[in-house]
Amino acid sequence: MDRRKFVGLAAFATATGLSSTALAHETEGTPAEDRKTFVLVHGAMCGGFFWRAVTNRLRSRGHRVYAPTLTGMADRSHLLRPDISPQDHANDVANLIKWELLKDVVLVGHSLGGSVISIVPDLLPEDTISSIVYLDAFYLESGKAVVDDAPELAALIGEDGYMSGLPIELQAGAALTDEEREFLLPDVTERLSTPQPGGTLTTPIPLQGGREKIARKTFVWAENSGIPVFGQYYERLKDNPDWEVTSMPLQHDVMWADPDATTSVLLHAAR
Repeated sequence: MDRRKFVGLAAFATATGLSSTALAHETEGTPAEDRKTFVLVHGAMCGGFFWRAVTNRLRSRGHRVYAPTLTGMADRSHLLRPDISPQDHANDVANLIKWELLKDVVLVGHSLGGSVISIVPDLLPEDTISSIVYLDAFYLESGKAVVDDAPELAALIGEDGYMSGLPIELQAGAALTDEEREFLLPDVTERLSTPQPGGTLTTPIPLQGGREKIARKTFVWAENSGIPVFGQYYERLKDNPDWEVTSMPLQHDVMWADPDATTSVLLHAAR
């Protein structure tokens, strides 16, 4: 695939406003054989609900979408403890895929979810995941922890072992429907403030090579994300022939800033 065309798609979708028209309609009436299975993994201090705007769009086009909430977060906060690790969260995702008998999965991780999806391929048969997408997310090497790549986050972990106070501003984009705005905005501060277990940031991830065996690998950088290492990943991977890369002129939470463009990018990565 021509990487330049992929970069152009994201830039066109976000810059022109056509993502909600021509690009958004490109998969309407998707034939059954072309429908994909997406597993969307959320980032810090939230839950599967954070994907609502994108899941709405993917499902309306006939795709299967799973957006699990990881152990201890949001609607599973009754299981919260500070020593939860990326491996624990990877087990959440891998077990979902196993028990739902999912195949040809498009596995997407946003932000901290990147550390989780990196481990998942090692827990499943090699042909289970057909595409992996890092959506402005941590792309860690084996043996590294999140705080190794983003040391500024270590200062946010309190004496109780939890991280709070992420310095990221939520951007609610114009493409959101009224229902989506009503879902997201009321009590948004409370709903996006589940304490993040410090173990998910400080525990090194063990990788066994499964990620690199996936046929389609994509990295998406939100240019205004405010997390410097994501831009560094983009620069590192953009000339790697095994990866497709793109950038979006948005803040970190791209699924809310422009759900139409985000959906188009994920669909392109799934092809």
